[in-house]
Amino acid sequence: MKQKLKTALILGLGFFILLQFWRGPDIQVEAEPTENDFLLNAAQLETKTIQYLKAACYDCHSMNTKIPWYGYVSPPSRLVREHIKNGRHSTNFSDWGEMDLYSQIETLEVVIKEIAKEKMPLSSYLKWHPEARIEEEARQNVIADLKALLTNYQQTYQSKK
Repeated sequence: MKQKLKTALILGLGFFILLQFWRGPDIQVEAEPTENDFLLNAAQLETKTIQYLKAACYDCHSMNTKIPWYGYVSPPSRLVREHIKNGRHSTNFSDWGEMDLYSQIETLEVVIKEIAKEKMPLSSYLKWHPEARIEEEARQNVIADLKALLTNYQQTYQSKK
């Protein structure tokens, strides 16, 4: 019986080590925001809104990702890296300045809607990142701040037509 247990443990450990070579997509990370970053191009946002966006959005929706320790250990790393890849594909705040004004307006509308419906950040993200959780009053303040920014973008767009 002890021999079977020992064999199972060795096989399990070997399988775990092999899994480490299958971490998921490679994720590029930049330490500092670039000049195209959303927060550098939205200076009129309140400090609390900026803090919330960094805490709740930037890990998956920017190049300024802070990959947690479990993002380097397979199998959870696969899920973490897929979330980041998909998040950046849908909205990448690091590329904000490269987008045309119409795309920025569309993206802001989606961001506001997702935050208002509490679809973002994902509940699975909130389990591991309680600092990204926001109380209802603060959520409404963030939404109001983003809506004011959206109005500015829309006015600029209308004036350029």
